[in-house]
Amino acid sequence: MAKARAIVRITGAVQGVGFRNFTVRKARPLGLSGYVQNLLDGSVRAEIEGERDQIEKLLEILKTEGPGQIEHIEVIWSDYLDEFTGFGIQM
Repeated sequence: MAKARAIVRITGAVQGVGFRNFTVRKARPLGLSGYVQNLLDGSVRAEIEGERDQIEKLLEILKTEGPGQIEHIEVIWSDYLDEFTGFGIQM
């Protein structure tokens, strides 16, 4: 399996609905590391590392099961850097 890094920006009604906590709860069992955070413009940003197929699985879970209403998910793929330990919320 190929490891990768995804920098993700999620727009829509995704703040104040438990989106970050949901993301953490779904990312950890998939063996992913990184963080999720609210941005001042009302969007959510995540940096995620792990197996690419597991990252894609997380993104699909966020789209189909996540709280709030997602308008758009932008993903920038890059090389795996092994930068994170665990997955959490960044303020």
